[in-house]
Amino acid sequence: MSRNTIVSIGGAVPDMLNNIGTVFFEAQNMRYHRYAEALTVTLLDNALDAGKTCPHLHFKTDERDICVVWNTLSALIGGELTPQALTDYSRKLWDEHAAVVPLRLRDKVIVYFEPKQSIRVFSPFALKKLKPLDKVPAKMTLAFVKRALANGQYANLRCNYVLTDDYAWDAAVNFRKGAIDALPMLERIIESPSGWWTSMDGNPAAPLVSLCCHSFDSNSFTLKLDSTAAVA
Repeated sequence: MSRNTIVSIGGAVPDMLNNIGTVFFEAQNMRYHRYAEALTVTLLDNALDAGKTCPHLHFKTDERDICVVWNTLSALIGGELTPQALTDYSRKLWDEHAAVVPLRLRDKVIVYFEPKQSIRVFSPFALKKLKPLDKVPAKMTLAFVKRALANGQYANLRCNYVLTDDYAWDAAVNFRKGAIDALPMLERIIESPSGWWTSMDGNPAAPLVSLCCHSFDSNSFTLKLDSTAAVA
């Protein structure tokens, strides 16, 4: 399982217990993340909707053992911890206990409930909510960048450089220069928009857009309204 995996309806389910990373399940409209000692579930029905929230549940144990979390949830569910079973149980916990902070399950697993602002919750299944641009904006903003990337209205999306406090390491990895994927970039600017800024040159046909986080993370792409690189 990669760090971010998308499972389409009918797709093969990865090993959710033994692999650390994030999985988006289309059939359940759910995001699952396995940490070293905990797991989280985010219900994505309202993702990218303004003025709403997405239920986010964090399951952990004082024993710092993911198997304790997994086995306890499996016992409470009464069977295999499938994506559907985990989604249904998480929704039930949210509906019945979200006011309890935190909630203890069988004195072993602790559940924390967090209503996340939907507009800051990324989902690859909700990108259609971001409408394509119908013209080149007079001034580029982060909102326009999200719409362009979500609808494939770009070319040559790339990282120009990333700087850390370790120049030797930065040089060894060539400052992370090179082509990048739109979905991880969208996730970053949707879920953590603080510090990002954007600008655009004066080319009216195919303007170059700069997308940067503070001064240490520089990226760019060429805006193309014909959607030749659709990502959704």
